[in-house]
Amino acid sequence: KTALENGISYSSEEILDSEIESVPGKGLISPPKAMSPEKTSEVDFPGLQTLNLEVEIPIHCLSVDWLCETSLDGAKWKEIKIPSDATGIIGSRKTLAIKGTYLEGSLFLKIRAKFTNGIAPTYSEWLNFTHPNV
Repeated sequence: KTALENGISYSSEEILDSEIESVPGKGLISPPKAMSPEKTSEVDFPGLQTLNLEVEIPIHCLSVDWLCETSLDGAKWKEIKIPSDATGIIGSRKTLAIKGTYLEGSLFLKIRAKFTNGIAPTYSEWLNFTHPNV
């Protein structure tokens, strides 16, 4: 749609290229590009203050979900469910606000974004956070 609105046309090979990720008018049968989340808060671990993250929503992406895991020892990880009111969208960015109460006393936290379209999901790298007393 964006390519058409801007009067740009591409070859059928570029349009159907499964290797070109998240380029307007190209790679329509490719998975979305895995973008890198960024920490936007001052804190490095959720406690009294919230840990805030954002990630750009790539072109051709239908949804972005946050995957969060916690650990007491840094070896055995458990997925935690994030309440829907902890996520949002600001412009073209998906946001996440992690409160210390979500962690149930865990000392380690890792978070990544999952990008989904009708083809296949992609995942960002894990962002790792450690409680300051460890």
